[in-house]
Amino acid sequence: MGKGKPTRYKYSVANRRGTALSKAADYSLTESDVRRYGYSFIKLSVTATLTLPVAADVYKGVSLLVTSSGQCNVYVAAGFNGGGASYDTVNIGLYESAEFWCDGSYWYALNITVKGNGSSSSSSSSSSSSSSLSSSSESSSSSSSSSSSSSSSSSSSSSSSSSSSSYSSSSSSSSSSSSSSSSSSSSSSSSLNQDWFGVTSADLDSDCGDDGGATTIEAALNGTGVWKHSADETHWFIIDLAQSRWVSKVRGRSGGDLSWDPTNVNIYVSDSKIVWGGAVKSGITTWQDTGIWQEFDLTTQKYGRYVKVEITTTEHASKYLEFGGPAGNFFKIFDLYVQGDMSSSSSSSSSSSSSSSSNSSSSSSSSSSSSSSSSSTST
Repeated sequence: MGKGKPTRYKYSVANRRGTALSKAADYSLTESDVRRYGYSFIKLSVTATLTLPVAADVYKGVSLLVTSSGQCNVYVAAGFNGGGASYDTVNIGLYESAEFWCDGSYWYALNITVKGNGSSSSSSSSSSSSSSLSSSSESSSSSSSSSSSSSSSSSSSSSSSSSSSSYSSSSSSSSSSSSSSSSSSSSSSSSLNQDWFGVTSADLDSDCGDDGGATTIEAALNGTGVWKHSADETHWFIIDLAQSRWVSKVRGRSGGDLSWDPTNVNIYVSDSKIVWGGAVKSGITTWQDTGIWQEFDLTTQKYGRYVKVEITTTEHASKYLEFGGPAGNFFKIFDLYVQGDMSSSSSSSSSSSSSSSSNSSSSSSSSSSSSSSSSSTST
């Protein structure tokens, strides 16, 4: 009897390993999911975020394959490879898959880009190490071709030291020219199109309505009029960013003639205009009676194409809305702070471009004078 129980347990786990755990909403993976039920293949859809359990000995050696039929995320609190908040999120694009492995101390994301709350981008450990090795070896080879044998030996030693360090930057390589180029390329990759979006009526997808004439949401978004909607209801409008982007901040302002300004605003981000999930910022109460931008960081930075602005109360007792500036002094009412297309596929492309740029600059350094090469190697 004693041997029968473990056998049945293992058989159950083996069966589960052939069954996918499917989630269409945010979900935190449990110890039972991994150890008792043996799930190793997880399907995410819509814009679900999968939270991995805190790394521990019980997960040592566990490997998970996660696939997405939407724009989904995988998150771990301590950061992948212990990287903390700067490296705690992986975005899995449409019909893409990623593998995750635990050594008992940390979770690791294999062959995919890791980000920090959508605010920055960095290649995973294996990708970064490979890029650094390639850059260092090219630089070492170039230096040896134009310098004495002793300089070549020093360059080779420096290259070996640089490639052995985890997440080493290009500045550790023997060529300062290669360092500058690689650093610049990496910087441009991690801050892709990061700026205020500049919302106008051209970006409007839909809205709850208006009073007609010059009092439309389009006029208010363009700064050429004010949005009026004399209805006792929750007012809203949806902005279409044309592609999925990380949204991290919003700003708004209103100070119309009628004192019907919005007094409670909620923000939602999604890739679906049907399924929004929870608000990424709720309870904004300072957009009234001001012509100065009132800026807020989102409580949860989120990746999506559509942004919904929901106004639940206004200064009017029946929730009539006037959103915008006073007559003769109109201004734009709303804007978003976004980071360009940060899906895993485009990030991989940026990483590849960065590596290529680094190799190119390393080769060009070989055409410099012998004394310059020796000086760079010595440094």
